[in-house]
Amino acid sequence: MEIPKIDRTEDLLLNFADEEKSLFYDGHEGYFEQQKLKNKKPGTASMALAPELNYEEYEKYSRILEMSAEHQIEKLSNYYRLQFLQWTFELQQGFNLVFYGVGSKRLLVLEFLQQHFLPAVPGAKCLVVNGYNPDFRPKTLLSMIQETVLGVKNPIAPHIHETLSNIKQNFAQNRDLRCVLLVNNIDGEALRTDRMQQILSEIAAIEQVHFLCTMDNLNMPIFWNSSMHYNFNFIWHNITTYQSYKIENGFKDPLGLGKSNKFVGTQGVKYVLSSLTANAKNLYRLLILQQLEKIDLSVSHDDLDKRGATKGSTRYSLLLKEFYQQCLSEFITSSEISFRTVLGEFVEHKMCTLTKNSAGAEILYVPFTVDEMEKLLEEQFV
Repeated sequence: MEIPKIDRTEDLLLNFADEEKSLFYDGHEGYFEQQKLKNKKPGTASMALAPELNYEEYEKYSRILEMSAEHQIEKLSNYYRLQFLQWTFELQQGFNLVFYGVGSKRLLVLEFLQQHFLPAVPGAKCLVVNGYNPDFRPKTLLSMIQETVLGVKNPIAPHIHETLSNIKQNFAQNRDLRCVLLVNNIDGEALRTDRMQQILSEIAAIEQVHFLCTMDNLNMPIFWNSSMHYNFNFIWHNITTYQSYKIENGFKDPLGLGKSNKFVGTQGVKYVLSSLTANAKNLYRLLILQQLEKIDLSVSHDDLDKRGATKGSTRYSLLLKEFYQQCLSEFITSSEISFRTVLGEFVEHKMCTLTKNSAGAEILYVPFTVDEMEKLLEEQFV
């Protein structure tokens, strides 16, 4: 058979491969070959550069997002509903389930429990733990199990490990007890401790407990030791739903996403500056300018890409004495008393930090990133 000749001038794929200098190997060799030839630098944009939103705009955009691709998302959920029978079988065989993927998984897992698994386990008590609630405590979970599942009305033991031991003993003595425990966001802020994960793993290891959980951060299992992995006995299921995290984010300010913990947009700073005099506003403007200048002098040429994310700290701090002298020379303040009074307002509202260095001299700095400070300058002082 005659081997066909390749016309490289007409073959778009080969031309594209020559331009990109990619070999397009199959398998893992192709992946590493293509990654090695990429010269693209990661983006330097941050959430601080995003436009400011009020809560009315946030709600409007959230509703629009929920309506987009609504039909496709529902078809995806129907596909996962076909797996309910498989999940039921795995739980009945003694395994525990963990669900991961993009999007809220809370409603889908609740639907599985209410419509499929709980009817298959008559008499079982179902408990739901919301790990996204930052106020949740281990004693709350243990007392729920004692009162709801075991019917124990005695007060909780002084030590958590004693209470956990009593729970295990009660389950061992009554083999007819059944409990279904669902943990939404096992990687949540309230559950992200070694003690809490150890407690959950020991509860999951009880034979009469059917344990299910959802997870959004796949790095969470790195913090589990071999004993926790053995106790959890997980089967993993990817249920990417693309549903909104509106309920999970209800305990935090969604407009503060990606910003410093001490800085949520410019709304708080606007409120503080609006109640101050013109000299006080100029003082804060000068402080930000001096802070940016200090950072620019310290950041090397190779780290310019990281400049926007550089945050004010003691490393880039200003000497309070020198800053006071500069304010005097620019007629922003007339005395040290008024200077410290205005500065105290900024410190109280966490707009700047006042401390001492290793030599005992007073220093101050703005604890925001460069992007946040530049945005504040543009919106408030330009």
